Amino acid sequence: ITALATNLAPAHAIRSRPELRAMLTVSKAVARGGPLGDVLNLIAAEAAGVVAGADRSSIILIDGSGPHFRLAGSFGLSKPYRLLLSTGRAKLLPGEGPSGVAYETGLPVVIDDLEQDARMASWEYRDIARDERYRAIVSLPLIADGTVVGTLNVYRTNAGPWSREHVDVLERTVSEVIREKLFRLTGDELP
Repeated sequence: ITALATNLAPAHAIRSRPELRAMLTVSKAVARGGPLGDVLNLIAAEAAGVVAGADRSSIILIDGSGPHFRLAGSFGLSKPYRLLLSTGRAKLLPGEGPSGVAYETGLPVVIDDLEQDARMASWEYRDIARDERYRAIVSLPLIADGTVVGTLNVYRTNAGPWSREHVDVLERTVSEVIREKLFRLTGDELP
């Protein structure tokens, strides 16, 4: 019995039911395939569902036709915001805003309060995020075949810290699956 007990994961490493359900749902969707937008919308919905207080999310991919992003999947976004990101009118660029910084650095960007975060003070589209009532944002880089191809963004309407556990849950639940499967799933659809 002692030998078995030493092989158990520490209590903090055990995944929650919502996290396990989300991982299973995402894995099945990726394996099943189908239209890329449908799969990415499902992944976005699962990402929003695993962190308490998060109710919206987006998946933004770099557009191969130019150095800007395009909306590839979403959950809970308003229609005007979806259209703005889908048409490219927002011209979100690498290095600008949470998504752009996560894209350029390859690291998560955690914004506890959009109004107070000095890194976002000069962000050109902060007013749009404010109009959508986004107060807290996490942007995770999406990596396919060793290259950052976009970001997963999860939004909350209330300001407040994102715990390390929140970020870890998002990375393990959704981003990890995307990182491993996105290149195979999208094939030629990636920029």
